[in-house]
Amino acid sequence: MVAALKAHTPAPPPRQIGPIVHASDTIGDWLTFYWQKLNLPAQELGKLAITQDRQEYMRWTGKRLNSMVLGCYCYLPAPHHAQPGVQTRTRKLFHSQVLPVFEETLQLHVPSHRHLIFIEPDMKLQSIEVTVAH
Repeated sequence: MVAALKAHTPAPPPRQIGPIVHASDTIGDWLTFYWQKLNLPAQELGKLAITQDRQEYMRWTGKRLNSMVLGCYCYLPAPHHAQPGVQTRTRKLFHSQVLPVFEETLQLHVPSHRHLIFIEPDMKLQSIEVTVAH
């Protein structure tokens, strides 16, 4: 009998200024090297999270990670309801007029897409470089 795989709601880590790197210094070094070499946009760094913990990656993505997988990437799109600059509440004025009220929020609190990466802790150094580069 094959057990059905159940998808869970993704729970990516909160955004921050730089990337979240729950991994070895070697992975952090390769990340910095290839980010600069490929001239990737700095604003995407706060949307990146890397881990070497399978359970953490599965929580972030909401998907089961096959035990044979040594490294993988997941693009998690932004929730449809979260868009920067959209009214967060309304205030009623006079009779039936509704005035949008825009609240100032830090960019870090605006839900957006995420780049999530898993790298197996026992991976060889050359394989780590190739995985980070991809």
